[in-house]
Amino acid sequence: MVILQVLIAAYGRDGIIRAAGLDLPATDGVGYIIGWQRAGCVMDIPPQLRRPDIDVIATDTIGLAANRNILLDHASAPYLKFSDDDVTLTEQDLTDLIKAFDNYPDADILLTRFGSPTRTPSAPANTFVIQDAPRGYWPSAIEINIRRSKVALRFDTRFGLNSSRYPYGEDDIYIVDAIRSGLTVRYVPVIVGRHEHLSSGERIHPLDRKFLATKTAVLRRMHPFSWPLRIMAHIIRSLKDQFTGRRL
Repeated sequence: MVILQVLIAAYGRDGIIRAAGLDLPATDGVGYIIGWQRAGCVMDIPPQLRRPDIDVIATDTIGLAANRNILLDHASAPYLKFSDDDVTLTEQDLTDLIKAFDNYPDADILLTRFGSPTRTPSAPANTFVIQDAPRGYWPSAIEINIRRSKVALRFDTRFGLNSSRYPYGEDDIYIVDAIRSGLTVRYVPVIVGRHEHLSSGERIHPLDRKFLATKTAVLRRMHPFSWPLRIMAHIIRSLKDQFTGRRL
């Protein structure tokens, strides 16, 4: 019986080749669904992905948020994990995630962390619900795991890579919508997966025009009354960091 499905988003030829190189661990109770947006690519599914525990859903759709929604539509396991084509997982990671779901039955959405050589290892040591999160904490998409029976949310396709409007922020909006929907969103200090490269958020300059437009849209959704003050504070803080030489 499949208890956990890992939902992997891949884009184009490079994406499906990266997914094929992940060496996804065959683990009892775990299955994988790869959403492959072909982007004009006509290659066959790589042989490494032709396994009974892996399903590849190939589409001609565009947009990361749309891809994640397609993955949700094809999922059937009780527990689901969002992932990408460059995130490596171990059997221990997956069994730890299943245990975390079992240990926190109140969590509709379970937030974990991932290992990274570029990220400051500042993950909080204690569990908390998102409303009590320490300042500065916010999850990325590959840290989001959901209990399928409780969560019917879909990603807003106006946000995310290759979207028509905002090139970032689909994961932010997903969590904001979860909070608004009254779902219990809980962080647990469990490391699940490893990401060797800079994430999208780490590559973006905080004063980039597209980033500012996206951040403004996210803040408006999250804080409909105080967003102007919050976006101004972000700009002032980023300018200060720039002039004092801190890493942005």
